[in-house]
Amino acid sequence: MSVDVYIFFLFFFIGLVIITHILTSRNEKLRHNSRISLNLGNIPEDVISGDAEIPRIRNPNCSYWDCFNVYKCGQKAADNEFSIYVYPLKNYVDPDGRNAFKLTKEFYYILKAISEKNSRKNAQIRMILQNNLEVLTGGNANTMRLELYSGDKLVGKLENNASLLGSYPIEDGMRIHVVDDFVLVDSEFVEKFTLTDQQYSQKRDTLRNFLQTNKLGKYDEEEMKRLEEKKREAAAREERLAREIQIGARCQVTVSGQPRRVGTVMFNGVIEGKNKIVIGVKFDEPLGVNDGSVNGKRYFDCQPKYGSFVAPSAVTVGDFPAEPDDLDEI
Repeated sequence: MSVDVYIFFLFFFIGLVIITHILTSRNEKLRHNSRISLNLGNIPEDVISGDAEIPRIRNPNCSYWDCFNVYKCGQKAADNEFSIYVYPLKNYVDPDGRNAFKLTKEFYYILKAISEKNSRKNAQIRMILQNNLEVLTGGNANTMRLELYSGDKLVGKLENNASLLGSYPIEDGMRIHVVDDFVLVDSEFVEKFTLTDQQYSQKRDTLRNFLQTNKLGKYDEEEMKRLEEKKREAAAREERLAREIQIGARCQVTVSGQPRRVGTVMFNGVIEGKNKIVIGVKFDEPLGVNDGSVNGKRYFDCQPKYGSFVAPSAVTVGDFPAEPDDLDEI
């Protein structure tokens, strides 16, 4: 074989190798960049049962806390690339059909522990609750005491760690009061830093000095005068309105954020501990906050929750007949 023929075949094979490599790389790139389409209109439903497994990290190298098995991280593949295995999309719901996609299973258990009254299979639910209360309150889960209240009435103490949460008479609207006597540091013998008011006033790197220097807040004399004048005008307006309200008159009370209430004017004046005029009203329905007394002193008579004291500006006197009792129509 001549030298020219040898060189020709050598360059031919080198060119063939280069072309093959280019085509292979291009196809590989196209494969990695191919568009993925998902049908979001028909996602299968996956019900998370009450005894579902608490989630765990699927892989030590995975930084995502896999709550609902959405995806998991894989080890490095043979081509030294990091691979992720994606699970099919699912619509996660609880046994009652409520959407649970954004809930962790732990938090789902806590919600069930608080809201349900039936006994639980898992006796550790109460400790899960205490551990989460530790985050909310700052108390120590091992030393805290839990007390169950309905309003201001103590229903009972959740003292037995082995008892199921469902064994206690928990109802909607109750609250759990956390008591924790755990002390990290005995501060009795710790030297405390104290300043007298005069010493504090002499310091230059304080909020008081900043406000005084810049005439802000209560140190702005003009602003304080304006606020004081505004307060006097509001008080004079309330007194003017109060003079037009007669005891025994029917009225309507309108307070922002509260339902319209109808009743009878029972008191007009100043109550003990207040330096402004108020109107005492006996409502037709139990929509008040007292029985006509404040701090043990009685100003008028009515049943509990039928009385309130409101500002004169909240009272409109007029022909407001009593609301009809629906029971009379049966």
